[in-house]
Formats: sequence, structure tokens, C-alpha cells
Amino acid sequence: MNPRLRNGASYKSADGATALYLNGNGTYAEVPAVNLHELSAFTIMCWVKVQEPAENPGYIFADWSSPQQFSIWVHDGQKAVYFQLKNKFGQNLISMYTG
Repeated sequence: MNPRLRNGASYKSADGATALYLNGNGTYAEVPAVNLHELSAFTIMCWVKVQEPAENPGYIFADWSSPQQFSIWVHDGQKAVYFQLKNKFGQNLISMYTG
């Protein structure tokens, strides 16, 4: 599956690997939607290198269905990465962050 790169999103070489680069100015990549509520088990995984603290929510990976199923983002003027998972009624199942 190849993501569709939008608004200047690009691949760059960093730390000996090729990475998706999002500059924080509306860049993003699209991947096909998956209904997580129909799965009995799943894994969401990503490696994130936050270069600067985010002043506004900077979404790294998210589902935009209604209700939203999950989101991974940086925010609060920190380099912390947040994760949130919701059930099919939009209620939080997991909400956590790393610092």
C-alpha cells in the first residue's frame, strides 16, 4: 500500500533510513480506510521523531471517520506523542502519551 502524499509531504533520508517527512504546515499522507471495529485484533505501529514542540495538534496518524476510531498526535508545546483509541460510540477506550 503506497500512501498518497499531500501538501508537500515527502520521503527523506534520516538516521540511515527513509522516512515520511511532515513539516507541520498541513502536510499529510492518505492511506485506505480500515474499520477497526470489525476486527477482532489489530496493531497500530509507527516510529516518530518529533523535531520541534508542536503548538497546535500535529496529527501523525489518524482515522477521520465519524466517530473517529483513533489518532496519534503531538501537542501542548511538547515533543510528547499522544495516542487515543475510541469505541464505535466515540467513547475513549485508551488515551495515553509518551514523553
